[in-house]
Amino acid sequence: MSPPKPIIAGHILITDPDTAHVKPASWSTIPNIWRKIRFDAMDVLYVSPFSVLPNKGFGLKPLDGKLDALAKRFEWIVANARAAKEDIKIIAMNMYGSDEGYMELHDNKDVKTYADSVAAFIDTWSKKTLSAESGKTVSARIDGYDIDYEPNTVQPNAPAVLSLIRKNLDELSSKHQVPRFQVSASSDRTLYLEKLAPVLDYVNMQNYDGGVSVAPSTYPAEIKDLQYSQLLYGISSEKAEYDPPSYMNREETLEAIKKKDLKSLLKAENKHQYAGIMVWRLNSDVWVYENTFQVMLYNQIHGTTLKQLPEFAFADDAMIFKEWNGKSRDENGKIKKPWADFPYN
Repeated sequence: MSPPKPIIAGHILITDPDTAHVKPASWSTIPNIWRKIRFDAMDVLYVSPFSVLPNKGFGLKPLDGKLDALAKRFEWIVANARAAKEDIKIIAMNMYGSDEGYMELHDNKDVKTYADSVAAFIDTWSKKTLSAESGKTVSARIDGYDIDYEPNTVQPNAPAVLSLIRKNLDELSSKHQVPRFQVSASSDRTLYLEKLAPVLDYVNMQNYDGGVSVAPSTYPAEIKDLQYSQLLYGISSEKAEYDPPSYMNREETLEAIKKKDLKSLLKAENKHQYAGIMVWRLNSDVWVYENTFQVMLYNQIHGTTLKQLPEFAFADDAMIFKEWNGKSRDENGKIKKPWADFPYN
């Protein structure tokens, strides 16, 4: 039996851009550049920041004292991503900040409140429809939950939280007779995940930044019964080589750059194949590069022929590979031309 079609995933942080730490006049404002995000060049879209709320429930991260500060941005993403690609899966990701993660869940009551709230959130959105800017009416369904498994979410209660979310979402999918909702972890380590292979549909290995020193073989070795088909190979398209405070990708990723062959990243140890590739991210200050990269990745893995947007036609595969190798920014981290010719607005 041939392996299933690889998954190409992308990520959006809806509070971006934060490079200059200047917040917009209104969080309800939709940045113009979002209209050029290539939602058609991914199978799964992870959206953050979701958070443990002050009442121990689950929802979009509160900002400026408002629980709904990011609601309009999230609605826009869901509506327009699904209008661009009807079968795209949209996953709500809980981030790892000190006021966002599982460390805010202090007892079993908190865990239950949070896990029940995850199911309630997904249930509510699954019943809604939204209108995209094109005028198309689409389903607002959210296809699952992901935890950004880094410091403040790497907690002893993680197995209890994730197991209860799994149980709740399985009951929800059975109730509505819909496909199984995804539960996953975007992880830079395995601590406390050792027995969660039956709970997690996928582990998105962060083979960059904090996870760069964790070998991919660590995950199936330390998470009992985890299959390579449950692992997505995570990469950063923002920068390839180590240059603090930027990101660093693993040597396997740098080798793929040299070979100009992203399919090589799907080949795991012992002749297995990973489930797919997840990319961080789509809407930082170097958004043009990130989205042209996403198109190239999708085409290489799926054998498609998606075109770059006309204004970005200069970005052929050779150029994208060259710029990925630490060339899209200068030594001070400033974006270089031609990417700098397209400011975030």
